[in-house]
Amino acid sequence: TLERKLTNQLTDHDVKMIELIVTLFRNIVSMPKLHREENAAQFADRAARTVDAHMALVKHLVDENVLETLLVLCQWSAEDERFLRLNVLLLEVLCAVVRPVPAATAA
Repeated sequence: TLERKLTNQLTDHDVKMIELIVTLFRNIVSMPKLHREENAAQFADRAARTVDAHMALVKHLVDENVLETLLVLCQWSAEDERFLRLNVLLLEVLCAVVRPVPAATAA
């Protein structure tokens, strides 16, 4: 698919396949909702484990160049009107990746 994009031979099927893959990544990186029904210590422990797991996932996404590929898709969505539908989906993925990152780690 990347080769076809570079040669401007991308089909509508390719665009739909890319949209499905980005949807999959959005579902993978979405953080589960934490409920405060537990006591404070249990909630803090579960929240810390969830953030740790998320950070490990983000590290793998960086190591495997998935985030870089998503940024390329962001550029394509600005250049090719067939990718305009991906804008909101890409925004959701990137926000889900960045949102739980502790401020000390991001600096």
